[in-house]
Amino acid sequence: RRIYFNIPLPSIAIDRYGVPLNNYANNKIRTSKYTLLTFIPQNLYEQFHRVANIFFLFMVTMQTFKIFGVVNPFFAALPLVSIIIITAIKDGYEDLKRHKEDNVVNNTPAYILDNWTNINYSKTNISFINKIKSKLLKLYCRIHQRIPIQLLVNFPDPDSYNNYEEKKFQRRTESESFFELINIPAEKPDKQNGWKETPWQDIRVGDIILLSANENVPADIVVLSTSEDENECYVETKNLDGETTLKRRCGKKETQCIRNIKYAKKFKFVIKAENPISNLYEFRSRIEIPNHKNKGITEHEIDDGYSTEENKEIFPYGKVSIPLDITNLLLRGSIIRNTEWVIGAVVYTGNDTKVQLNSGNTPTKRSRIEILMNPQIVFNFLILFVVSLVISFVNIKYIKKWKNNQSPFYTHHREKYYKMFLVTFGSAMIMMQNVVPISLYISVEIAKTIQSWFIHQDRDLYYEETDSPCNTKTWNISDDLGQIEYIFSDKTGTLTQNKMEFIRCSIIGKVYGKGYTDVTRDINGLTIEETKRIEAEMEIEMKDAFFKYYDNPYIDKSMKFSFLDNQFIADLKNENSIQSKAIFFFFKHLALCHSVLSPKHVVLKDGTETSYLNYCAESPDEQALVSTARNVGFTFVQRTEDNITINCLGKDETYEILHILEFNSVRKRMSVILRTPSEEILLLCKGADTIIYERLQKNQDQLRNATFAHLEQFGSEGLRTLCIAYRYIPLSEYQKWSEEYHKAEISLKDRDHLKEELASAIERNLMLLGATAIEDKLQDGVPECIGTLQDAGIKIWVLTGDKLETAINIGFASNLLNRSMCLLAIRESKNNSLYNNKESLNDVETQLRNAYNLINKYGKNVDFSLIIDGQSLYLIMERPELRNRFLETATRCRAVICCRVSPKQKAQVVNLVKDGLKVLCLSIGDGANDISMIQEANVGVGIAGQEGMQAAMSSDYAISQFRFLSKLLIVHGRWSYYRVSNMVMNFFYKNIVWVLCLFWYQFQCGFSAQILFDYSCLMFFNFIFSSLPVMVMGIFDKDLNQSTLMNHPFLFESMGIAQRKFTWKRFFSYIFDALYQSAICFYIPYHALYNTSLKNGITADLYYFGNITANIVITLVNVCVGINMKSINRISAAVLLLEILSFNIYFFVYINLPFTKSLKDYLNYTFFDLKYWVIYVITIIVALYPRVYMKYVSATFFPDDSDIYREI
Repeated sequence: RRIYFNIPLPSIAIDRYGVPLNNYANNKIRTSKYTLLTFIPQNLYEQFHRVANIFFLFMVTMQTFKIFGVVNPFFAALPLVSIIIITAIKDGYEDLKRHKEDNVVNNTPAYILDNWTNINYSKTNISFINKIKSKLLKLYCRIHQRIPIQLLVNFPDPDSYNNYEEKKFQRRTESESFFELINIPAEKPDKQNGWKETPWQDIRVGDIILLSANENVPADIVVLSTSEDENECYVETKNLDGETTLKRRCGKKETQCIRNIKYAKKFKFVIKAENPISNLYEFRSRIEIPNHKNKGITEHEIDDGYSTEENKEIFPYGKVSIPLDITNLLLRGSIIRNTEWVIGAVVYTGNDTKVQLNSGNTPTKRSRIEILMNPQIVFNFLILFVVSLVISFVNIKYIKKWKNNQSPFYTHHREKYYKMFLVTFGSAMIMMQNVVPISLYISVEIAKTIQSWFIHQDRDLYYEETDSPCNTKTWNISDDLGQIEYIFSDKTGTLTQNKMEFIRCSIIGKVYGKGYTDVTRDINGLTIEETKRIEAEMEIEMKDAFFKYYDNPYIDKSMKFSFLDNQFIADLKNENSIQSKAIFFFFKHLALCHSVLSPKHVVLKDGTETSYLNYCAESPDEQALVSTARNVGFTFVQRTEDNITINCLGKDETYEILHILEFNSVRKRMSVILRTPSEEILLLCKGADTIIYERLQKNQDQLRNATFAHLEQFGSEGLRTLCIAYRYIPLSEYQKWSEEYHKAEISLKDRDHLKEELASAIERNLMLLGATAIEDKLQDGVPECIGTLQDAGIKIWVLTGDKLETAINIGFASNLLNRSMCLLAIRESKNNSLYNNKESLNDVETQLRNAYNLINKYGKNVDFSLIIDGQSLYLIMERPELRNRFLETATRCRAVICCRVSPKQKAQVVNLVKDGLKVLCLSIGDGANDISMIQEANVGVGIAGQEGMQAAMSSDYAISQFRFLSKLLIVHGRWSYYRVSNMVMNFFYKNIVWVLCLFWYQFQCGFSAQILFDYSCLMFFNFIFSSLPVMVMGIFDKDLNQSTLMNHPFLFESMGIAQRKFTWKRFFSYIFDALYQSAICFYIPYHALYNTSLKNGITADLYYFGNITANIVITLVNVCVGINMKSINRISAAVLLLEILSFNIYFFVYINLPFTKSLKDYLNYTFFDLKYWVIYVITIIVALYPRVYMKYVSATFFPDDSDIYREI
């Protein structure tokens, strides 16, 4: 998109009617789904996307026809209508809250430039007719994609442009020197003077906007100028990515002059930006301003598809292009901090903003039980269809049998057989429709929602330090937590704290740093207290020696040092030695090569500002490196857009920042190019050892080998390593490279690719300086948690970007690996090999085959663990046969560690196991690089940690500590699986008992589809008489308490992983039990009442028989649900009692309704008749006896683990 400021729109930007061609989104945000007009039709449309609702609607429609024998269609529709209304009210209430929130946001005030025309939109003097013509023309062109642009655009004669008043204005104003505008005082803009208040929803692309401190940013805005001298500002992006660290954003020096309304209305420029994209960390754009000194890059030098005619129109004297990236963009939803005011240009609004583009739904996930439940519902549909067919066919047979005889019933002898068949079939479907439970879905939804609330409220999953409970993002997969077989975990920030401490370094072949790590402490057999005592003594000695040499004013002398080594101070003091010079250069490198914000002075509680400096970095690694450099006298003091100042042992040095080549997960390195005080061009680079070693200059073998050995040593101690390198660049080479890099920076096509190629070209022939080693301590409780999860039968794979040695030692420290295991390592042995190298492929294939053979030979007696690096994994994933062999080998190992893997490889590994083994997988991570594997897994868990909330926001569950995972799975997951499984089984059971009683009655009524029960009972069986107990079972029931489950984690494997609760075998056992119980419920009352009289002397009729049978069935299924519960609390007991009595309560109310007063006599010879209650009790006892007996036999003679531990 091209956005114009104080420049008339060129011909190519308007159509033949003078209307701008742009089609920008407005800034009004709508998160609500419905309006008053669309609520009813849209909500009904959504609800009837469910097949079950369509089925029940069909049933209700059939029951409106009297031919099917329905007494009252109102009762037929009531259950479905009730569920539809309840769901609609819920949806409407939620949407009403969204509407209110939208109104608050859309009407938030903002301040835009007053008495100024945003020329990117239609002028008011365009006639209404021309506006209509323009809209019709645009619509026509959208329909016919290949319409020539000449139809749409009005191209004037270039010479005639000289006649435009706007052209005169442009030439007149361009005569004023641009550079006179730069040195304007940073006066504070006055919102009451020259700026007008406007609601957010009215902000448009191309507006110039004024933001003040602590205000929310209303759109995506390019920074033009700020209150700060360096034209920078700070924003909080917590609402976007969860990160609380302030981020620096800045304007270009060329636009710094726009500091008041005069120059905001006068300064001419164009912003050319890419189309809106969702990536929060990318923005490819450029600002173009008139070229007053005939230098700069002209349009034809940058092939980005824009017209050169346009440039001749708006920049007749040429232009200067200034690149823009994400550091120049304020995102909607961020908050201005520590900056008095910011003036910016709006480039994206509304649905085009990055926050809106990222507001899409996380991939929909369905639980395994929900997936398995669908075939069972289909099976119930099949039962309904087959039974209805049987009833219809037998009914026709009965009619034929009695057709020519004196029939005891009405035979419809005048009707044709196929009509009678269809009527009977329809009546049977209506009668037995409850075999498909109408309230199953909503009951399961309610139960899972409350289960998620229990998880959220669990104090054991609450992290007090950050005030963070466990947040459930996807409530409908809680039962999957109880069936997890594989966990895929990131390391940094997930297993570890992501709080980095600089422990060791290697400088030109010499190691410094004597502190202990978690690994070396265990190796030396030291306790935590002993380690603290030894390190405290070393710290005192080092501080004494250092502060005698240099009294560092930038640190509090009482602060803790993690880098401890007296020899380092001794070598540093020897200033004429090569080692001392190398130390100087090494720590200068750390103080210069980073992206840390300018430090702030520490302010004491009494408000006194000290000389101590405190750093704020987006990366904990950089925080540790820069802080350690400060601690030993090499202090990063200040950063501006163009310069960086450091203090080296009391002496200030300022370097000009020429370029920053930023770190990302693909490059795995960062470089800065500086102009030194001596006018030399210096490139400083730090990154992963494999990446740096590929770029080193030759003839450094001795240093390379020594440093590599130190890297191996650091890795074996569980430390994170970086290589430090540098290069002096000849001026001619740099100038040529800089020109090419500038072209790449302002390109809107393939900008990232072009920049990466050029960065790689300059980052070569590096000189190795040394390496750093940082410790990332394990989180509390990680070893215990991993041990518990392994005891639960869950296999844990660690997927990390760290080097192999570091990953192995963290594996030992975290209890993932142990000394009794046989470690199998698959690593690509060629240091500089290419991924498609045939030799490397053969090497990896051989290693994989050897590992497979070893497991086959010794796997029964030895626990194996597999460690594989990213290059080997890449080669394996490219070959299907190797992929299958790897899967078979890895899944037979107790633990697997994949190191040096990219985010894409993490997702590939998860997908390989999930789809290859058809098992449930859980991924857990804390950073943006973990999002792909989190979304790939069946269950994604995000750690809300130091790297922000990106992973947590993309996850299904968000926790603050890895150790919470054990209870989340072993307690809540197992409970949820147990509850939902039993709930669904009991739901099917109770409905089939009810429906089969109707079927047995067909043998007594000639299969005429006559209904045994009162019609209202038929309709309300699910809705009133039997749903609550199974719902309570799904919410509260548990076979074992949480302490038992946590103390005996193998109980997780014996239930969820073994898939013992939700199986077809168990489903059919409930079906057969329902078959038996329904027969008892029907035939005992039938034979007990056959040819007998009641206490008033009359014979029991159908209504009486149906009444007692309904009461028995309703009581039976609710009692049976209670028997199936393993724990009953007060709520469960109250609900069971209420539902057992529900029919009696309902009947008493029902017979007192105006239209049922004729049934009052039944009250005397039902509830007040002893025979009624004798039949009632005997039938229930006989029906329950087999189930109670089988439960007793199972628990006594064939107990499972749950039965045994419940008895303990």
